[in-house]
Amino acid sequence: MKVQLLVSESSVPCHHAEKVWRQVAAERALDFSVVNLEAPEGRTLADRLRLRTIPALVIDGRLMAIGVQSPEEARALVTRPPARS
Repeated sequence: MKVQLLVSESSVPCHHAEKVWRQVAAERALDFSVVNLEAPEGRTLADRLRLRTIPALVIDGRLMAIGVQSPEEARALVTRPPARS
């Protein structure tokens, strides 16, 4: 499971989200990365998903959540069975 957190360095909520997701990623051994909105990869991802709000959580290429999740909410997002296409 690939988990990406799209953030901005200047956003306080993004820092909170990153802390939660780093903790959950360590617990679950996730393929986790933080993607900065100001970086080319971040801009590309935001454009592809038509994101206007951050922090944004992307799991396996799909937008799954916006905003800051609690540790419990984060764990629930990564324990759900994969969605069928």
